[in-house]
Amino acid sequence: RWMPRLLLLSNLSLSVGSSVLLEDVTVSLSDGQRVGVVGPNGCGKSTLLRALAADQAELEPDTSSDAPYFHMSAGEISGPLSPGRRSAGSVLLVEQDALRWRLLPQAGCSEAELREMSVAEALELEAAAGNEEALEDMEMWRRLTVAAKDALGWGTAGYETTPLGALSPGCAVRAYLAVALHRSSVQLLLLDEPTNHLDL
Repeated sequence: RWMPRLLLLSNLSLSVGSSVLLEDVTVSLSDGQRVGVVGPNGCGKSTLLRALAADQAELEPDTSSDAPYFHMSAGEISGPLSPGRRSAGSVLLVEQDALRWRLLPQAGCSEAELREMSVAEALELEAAAGNEEALEDMEMWRRLTVAAKDALGWGTAGYETTPLGALSPGCAVRAYLAVALHRSSVQLLLLDEPTNHLDL
């Protein structure tokens, strides 16, 4: 079955300072694919995922203090979900130990403020701001909370009242992935060792 191509990496090289992590890499990602990146620690797996999620400006060499630690030293990233072409929220990176609730872009508050709310409160705030996806997510979250309460031990997390910032790492990742997987605007989900805290 033919699947539309989402991203094409052509002769891509990624560098950190003067060190080349990836050199002359060519690969394509298509809709519906599940792709794993395997390699030893420090070989550039996380850097590659961050580059795929980065804005175009972040991929260029930059000496400013707030520039990312990596840059694209050769090649290009093209396709509908490439930097500069994709719509906001269509590519989401779930990092190992730094969950950012930026998948709720219309909530209109800072990351710190979101972390003081429960999952339901954060979704309600975004829905009140006019995001129709958040209304669907609220219904999904309600059904999931009921269905998974006993089967997955969902109730022990205290999702109804526990602020996002007070959830255990495993419970936070489960909630984050539940919302991200349901959100239709997310077309490419980049997972950096997502099972680290899931006791799988």
